[in-house]
Amino acid sequence: MDFGTLLIGIGALAVMIVPIILIQISNKRKATQKLEGLLDHARLSGINVTSYDIWNEKLIGLDGNSKKLILFTSINDQSTLKVFNLSEYQSCSVKVDRKGSKSKDNPNLPIERISLCLKTNNPNGVDESVSFYDATLNMTVNNELALAEKWEKVVKKNLTK
Repeated sequence: MDFGTLLIGIGALAVMIVPIILIQISNKRKATQKLEGLLDHARLSGINVTSYDIWNEKLIGLDGNSKKLILFTSINDQSTLKVFNLSEYQSCSVKVDRKGSKSKDNPNLPIERISLCLKTNNPNGVDESVSFYDATLNMTVNNELALAEKWEKVVKKNLTK
């Protein structure tokens, strides 16, 4: 192998790898800017997010001082911010809906939905739900169940008795 062939090979490899690296850097920068914008938006609403998680174009966060849970969703260029005052809820549980089953006892059936359900203190109030996974929006379940279970524990710790 001569030196010219080696240079052509290295050049061809660089032409393929450099764009991928640039795309990764750009995506990371956009994600960081988006997160900073979300946290700034929450601060403008009087919420100081002390812990958060991001998945599938969603951000869930908690203000441990004011006991408020926030959910930011961005789907198809439509963004929504929802704030849950945890003092208005008495309990929290993870709900897993499986295809063709009303119970979550059969782990062999495919998951259709994973949500975090908040039961209100007010008998006339409406219970709320935070969707972590929906089969109509996402192809596969990644770590959404573990994430929902983590936030169930976080919310339960912050519910006022």
